[in-house]
Parts: sequence; C-alpha cells; structure tokens
Amino acid sequence: MIVRPGGVQIGNRFVPTGGAKSMLLNFSARLSDPTQAISAADVIAGTVPKRKIDGKIVLVGSIDSTLGDQVTAPVNKSTGIPGVLLHANAVNTMLTGTYLEPVSNTTTLLWVAGLTALIAIAVLLLPLWLSVIITILLGLGYVVLAFARFNSGQVMNFVYPSLAVIFGFVGALGLRYFGETRQRRRVTTLFSQYVPEAVAQRLVDEDRASTAVEGERLDMTVRSATSGLHRDVGEPRAGRRAHDAEPLLRPGDRRRPRHGRHPDEIRGDEVFAVWGAPLPSTDHPQRALECAIAIQDLTPSLNRELVEQGAPEVSFGIG
Repeated sequence: MIVRPGGVQIGNRFVPTGGAKSMLLNFSARLSDPTQAISAADVIAGTVPKRKIDGKIVLVGSIDSTLGDQVTAPVNKSTGIPGVLLHANAVNTMLTGTYLEPVSNTTTLLWVAGLTALIAIAVLLLPLWLSVIITILLGLGYVVLAFARFNSGQVMNFVYPSLAVIFGFVGALGLRYFGETRQRRRVTTLFSQYVPEAVAQRLVDEDRASTAVEGERLDMTVRSATSGLHRDVGEPRAGRRAHDAEPLLRPGDRRRPRHGRHPDEIRGDEVFAVWGAPLPSTDHPQRALECAIAIQDLTPSLNRELVEQGAPEVSFGIG
C-alpha cells in the first residue's frame, strides 16, 4: 500500500481520498439493508447454500442495534446502519470504482455567484410574477443538474446554492422595493410642481409617469373661464381680482365645481383647466361641459355675496 497525495495506491488499484485520507462512500441499497445479512448461526449450522458465499468477500460483524455499532449514514439518518455494512459499502465502492468526487469550493462559489446574479437581474428588471417563475426554475434546474452529476460521480453542494437562491431573491426584492419607492417619491415630487399631488400620485400608481415625462399625444378638453373683471374696474388689479374671484377659486370652497379637471391655472382674470390629461379619460368633453354649466349656476350666488361686500358683480365668459 502506497499513500499518495490524492489517495492510496494498492497494487494496481488507486483509491482517491480527501485531505484526511477519507473516502466518500457510494452507498448501495442492498448492502445497506440489515435484513439482507446472512446469520452466522445459519452458516455454522450448515443451512446456508454454498453458492451464496463461495467466491464472495465475507465481512463478519454484528447487526444487532442494541450492541451500539450503529453509524449514521445518508441512507438511514434516523437509526443509522450497522458498522459492518458501512465496511461492505466501502469495499463495494472500491471494487466497482464508483467513487464520488465533491466539486471544488471554487466551482461552488461560481454557482452561488451565478445564481445570485441571474435571480437579482430577473427580480430587478422583469415583472415580479415572471421573476418568481425564473427563480423557481433556476432552483429546480440546479437540483436536477446536481442529481445528474451525482450519477456520474460528481457531488455538488446543495446548501450554499440553495441559500443563494433564497437570499438572492429576497435581497433583490428588497432593493427593488426601496428603489421603486424612492423613484415613486421623486417622480411624485417632480410632477407635483405642475399638477395636483393627487394626480401625480395617480400617475405613479398607474405606472404612467415615465410615459408622461417623455410626452404623449392625447385627446383632451380645455376650459378657459374669464371673469371680465377688467371691464368693471378699468385696470386689472391683482388685489381686487383676488378678492372678487377668491370664493369661486378657493380649493376648499364647497361651491367650487371640480368635475375631474386638472390642473387649475389662474392667468390674470382667467381660470384655465384641462380634462383628459395627464390622466386619459373618454368622457372629458362631458365633464368640461358640466363644469362650465356649474360655474354659470354658481355665478348668481357669488354675485350676491359680492354685492353684500360692496364689490362689483362678475360675469364669466367660458370657452
């Protein structure tokens, strides 16, 4: 017997071993079953046919579990198998040459890195439902590959790649959530400078913010309502106009007609509003018309208040 760096040489047979000269056993189901053992008492009594032993390697040992010679093995992790059967599997592995070789740590790390990267890319760039499917397929694919390579004597690590699949998905999902939350907050803040915050939030919720930023062609209705204050007071004065028109323009006023328009923009004595953009709608003409009628309906009550306050009446021209 010659001890070599990668194993043990026995005659013309080489047995590969690990660093501590340990050998991985390739277990046989039949040689791991205590019920397949031949009783020594039957051999002594001569009741065992000679053909069952003649020309065979015989290992003698106890298979009684109460004698304590039980060894935990992959084929039986609960009660273990008798030590003599462990030796039988070792002899069978060497005679058949079905040695098992674990993959290197470098290969395992490459698999961990590859699985993590692929899952992260899928979660960050693809729809969530599709990334879940891809993650499951990658995990199952690794398991199938590990079993296939085991049959050819290669033992792949199950623990670290499995953890890579789990933590890669969870980690990428966290990055996607916080990234999208930050982006949504940024886009909402940006759009809030031009449209009401509720509209900006809805654009983000409906995932239409990027389209709106790039620009899009929409059918829309525009309403311009002019109070004609300049005819009543001569020169338009911001203070007087604000005082007269405020009851109708104040956002919280219960009489202010809304009808789904956005945004409101005040230009001198003109109130400018839009329907159908930036959120598309099919009934924007009807909403604009209803709002125009509502403004005309509110004008008499507004004028009564203005007269009571000593201010001139107003009339609205709406286009």
